[in-house]
Amino acid sequence: MNPPPETYPDPSTLLPHSGPMVLIRKIQTIGSGCDSIACQTGFSDPAFFGSETGVPIPWGIEIIAQACAILISIRKRDSGITQGRLLKCKSFTFHTTHLPFHTSLMVSAQCKSEGSNGLWTFEGSIADASGLVFINGDMSILVQ
Repeated sequence: MNPPPETYPDPSTLLPHSGPMVLIRKIQTIGSGCDSIACQTGFSDPAFFGSETGVPIPWGIEIIAQACAILISIRKRDSGITQGRLLKCKSFTFHTTHLPFHTSLMVSAQCKSEGSNGLWTFEGSIADASGLVFINGDMSILVQ
């Protein structure tokens, strides 16, 4: 008999967003040591994004930032952390112009460092089930 799958909180309970701005649909896995996360996202409403082509790829930065915010929220749940601010994106590569609609996408983020000054750095990406990467790069978040 297989053990029951890990259950994680609803992403909307860990983000400071509501409604259609919660872009992470489900937490898939959290790495040991709570240093990485894999989440599921997907889009079905072209009207919200204003394009029938797909979600403009710069939205990928926000999606990865939300995965990082979830990881921070889980790690710092009981420590009084109230907010994080995306400070810098660097080395981001856009491998396409749009994220596709009606496709399950995997968002991953890994914490590379957690500074004593509250500056955390992450590496993140968004890919489809076949492993095709749409966007990847590094970001810095100030956690307060």
